[in-house]
Amino acid sequence: MQTTNRRKRITAAFAGLVFGLAWVVYAPTASAGEGKPAASAAQGTHCVISVTTKAVDCFATITESIAFATGGRVTDAPSDVLTAVKDPDVTARINGGGPGALAVIGIQYYLANYGSHSLTVNGPDVGCDGPVDPPEYFVAPLPNFVPSGGINWNNNIRSFQGYSGCWQALFDDPGCTVRIYPTIPPWWGPFAADLGVANDRAECIYWS
Repeated sequence: MQTTNRRKRITAAFAGLVFGLAWVVYAPTASAGEGKPAASAAQGTHCVISVTTKAVDCFATITESIAFATGGRVTDAPSDVLTAVKDPDVTARINGGGPGALAVIGIQYYLANYGSHSLTVNGPDVGCDGPVDPPEYFVAPLPNFVPSGGINWNNNIRSFQGYSGCWQALFDDPGCTVRIYPTIPPWWGPFAADLGVANDRAECIYWS
């Protein structure tokens, strides 16, 4: 699918919400966030979606979103997004917490190199079986918060990190039929700092 028109539509939707809203202003580097619209402070930009209930909760910081996604098991994740991703201790504790616990399956990022806003996906701690079919989980379409001043996560993912042994695949349509990442064997990825030609195209995610 072409992303240029979509990005224009998203930008127009944000512009219509300017009146009465406070805006978060940031200046991403050209390589990481060129063409990305700013996100509104009216909607928390670190969100959590459940693969089982599809319920979504949003927060102002990734520290809060990870605490919620892990059921309170990890409450001290760094508030800086990149630091949180790169900290091996945080990563180890985010991974599944045992029977009955909530497990983080993956975190999607608005910019390349795990930058800016995040969408954390969680579910029951049953884990994944690695890069093989069939998938254990999926989310489609992705959450759209433009009407409330936030982000439409459809066509707005540029990097991701998998957790709890889960690998993911991205698709260019909500029907999950057009795989855009990875496009070579093993057809699943544990993480990606930059999706390249698949940037800003995902509307469906599978995890295995």
